[in-house]
Amino acid sequence: MFSEEIHRAFVLTAIILFRDIAPELFTVEEHLCLVEFIEKKTRETWQESHSKLWGRKEKQLNAWNHRIIAFSGLAIATISLLNYLPEAQEWLNVAMSRVEDFFIDGITE
Repeated sequence: MFSEEIHRAFVLTAIILFRDIAPELFTVEEHLCLVEFIEKKTRETWQESHSKLWGRKEKQLNAWNHRIIAFSGLAIATISLLNYLPEAQEWLNVAMSRVEDFFIDGITE
């Protein structure tokens, strides 16, 4: 079974992708319900990034799959919330810096 941060990142990404690929399938109310759900789960991910090992800004963790998956999911989710959540840009900046850390330090052969 996946760790919560990985599971949440996959679920968020799938829901956002589905919503964005086929927006005509959702009523306005359903869309707003999805935005609410995405915001709740994104907020949980953001909060956990401050208390869980995967969220620490430590170079030796940059290659860890938990980090890249969780922060990539956070980046995707915050992009989808830019028009809904005032702190989304700040969260996106942090998530992108951690994704960049993975590509700078974390990719190994």
